[in-house]
Amino acid sequence: MTRSAAPPDPALVIRAAGESDAAAIAAIYAHHVAHGTATFDTAAPDAVATREKILMVAARGWPWLVACRDGRVVGYAYATQFRDRPAYAHACEDSIYLAPDMIGCGIGRVLLSALIDAAEAAGFRQMLAVVGGPE
Repeated sequence: MTRSAAPPDPALVIRAAGESDAAAIAAIYAHHVAHGTATFDTAAPDAVATREKILMVAARGWPWLVACRDGRVVGYAYATQFRDRPAYAHACEDSIYLAPDMIGCGIGRVLLSALIDAAEAAGFRQMLAVVGGPE
């Protein structure tokens, strides 16, 4: 089933993440590590570690998307295999994070819809989410 991933406004662009997005992605994630409980991390990875993770996800053929508004990365979403065992080859876990000033603007919904389609194209058939507590 294909979902409409039409942006809530024409200024929002959903595209594949690249190495050059690592600093912006790391900054968004760092905010959620420092101010929330959903990440389950106590220390945020830096841009170098984030770049390595983006490259690893891409090398495995898994999707990593960014949402950009006016050229600024305002959110991201990616899917990785849920567990390493062969039985989980078609199951993925999603992660979605937004810049703090973009929460509640509908961007997460657009990212999730696009991620579901991209994950299906990558060969995943089931998506799971590990949901943490509110900020």
